Amino acid sequence: MNSPILGFVDADLEVLLNSYPLSETRFIPRTGEIVLLPGEKGSGAGSYDVVSVQYEFLAEAAVVDSPSPAALARVTVLVRARSKKQRTGSQEVAEISSRN
Repeated sequence: MNSPILGFVDADLEVLLNSYPLSETRFIPRTGEIVLLPGEKGSGAGSYDVVSVQYEFLAEAAVVDSPSPAALARVTVLVRARSKKQRTGSQEVAEISSRN
């Protein structure tokens, strides 16, 4: 099995925006929180509302005759882009700074 990842998926476009190794992730955003994501080549960057968090587990080979052990394979954070009116002041400052 590959290393588990934390992925951010746009809930409206159904496209992966960013992914990170779960082992390097310091926290998992919760539903209702706001995340600021970097983008690829100018797209995808911005402020997003966390819509839901999904945990995917895969079965591991059973060593003993008991309930099947499971391993965390992926955490998917579904996000929705915030409108300009919803953006935080820090996001607006970051946008202005990146233009200069």
